[in-house]
Amino acid sequence: MQTLTLGRPELAARPTLSPFQIFEKQFQTLASDLEARTGEDGAVLADLKEPLFDFTFSVITEFLLGPAASTSSAEGKAFAESFNTAFKWISKRERLKAFYWLIDGWEFRASCRRARSLVAEFIRRTKQCIDDSGGLEDRIALFRLMKDDNEISEVRDQFMNLLLAGRDTSGSLLCWCIYVLAREQSLLRALRAEAGQVLGGRLPTKDDFGKMKLLDQYISVNNLPVLRLFPPVPINGRICNTDTILPRGGDPAGEPPMFCPEGTLLCFSAYAVQTDKYLWDSADKFDVERWSRETSLTDRITDWSYQPFVGGPRKCLGGELPRFFVSPFVVTLPLPTSDDKTVSAVWLNNKETSRIIGDR
Repeated sequence: MQTLTLGRPELAARPTLSPFQIFEKQFQTLASDLEARTGEDGAVLADLKEPLFDFTFSVITEFLLGPAASTSSAEGKAFAESFNTAFKWISKRERLKAFYWLIDGWEFRASCRRARSLVAEFIRRTKQCIDDSGGLEDRIALFRLMKDDNEISEVRDQFMNLLLAGRDTSGSLLCWCIYVLAREQSLLRALRAEAGQVLGGRLPTKDDFGKMKLLDQYISVNNLPVLRLFPPVPINGRICNTDTILPRGGDPAGEPPMFCPEGTLLCFSAYAVQTDKYLWDSADKFDVERWSRETSLTDRITDWSYQPFVGGPRKCLGGELPRFFVSPFVVTLPLPTSDDKTVSAVWLNNKETSRIIGDR
């Protein structure tokens, strides 16, 4: 719980912190990677999941720890490799819940040690830069944790938990954002027109996003339209740490209370709830203006009909991170529309999406 009480306020209390410089640098790396995979017809011949997950990994790492943790360095690449290896093992262990310890191995332990060691070195360098020169407060999200007399191991654990929660959450969200824009061609054209009117071909600044009303509807604080249909964690679960009683679910009709003894694994699906036709009008429809008509977001969160990052004291830490760079990503990404005569840098390697784009 210590990470939850320290990590989330550390991000929430920094509303002026802007990662645009980091974003632009890493976006150029992403664009170069995609251009290298581009075929003769202009289509990117690759699944976008891997490069987008690498992109969010790089942005979040440097955003949280500063330039000393750049993943473009040899040590940064070694950290990314160790982290990804360890994460594959963790994903397998998580599926077994209480029996996670059955999945273990030398590779898993070695990758964990290597990742922790490299992060500790990044933190030492950053703390030294803060002590020597200062002026880094606007460039490091975890600045206050490093500035205070916190142990390196404590800052490391805060960072690792935020990265673990945010990399896949943000990467998945970007994937679905691209999918929706490729499918909703009228929205893509409108967003392009709005961005062109405000930006005039230049790169966006922080102040520009407040002027893009349609973008704010599409990519609001919680990315409402996309996250409702495509939550990053569609299925989740919790283990009861004490005997408890749920108000409903005790029989097939779901009406009487249900007793859950200590140790019970309760699984739930954000996707099922957020697309339930009993709770939502036109539940399967993507509608960027839905929230101007429907029940307020506060009510939806209170009755748990909208919980893409779950809720309560163990709400997903990754939910705080996407808002820092999803908007500039959507504005900058050159997706093609169906009336484009030439296909620009990014296309989805997905037969269904390509067919939808071509048919509209």
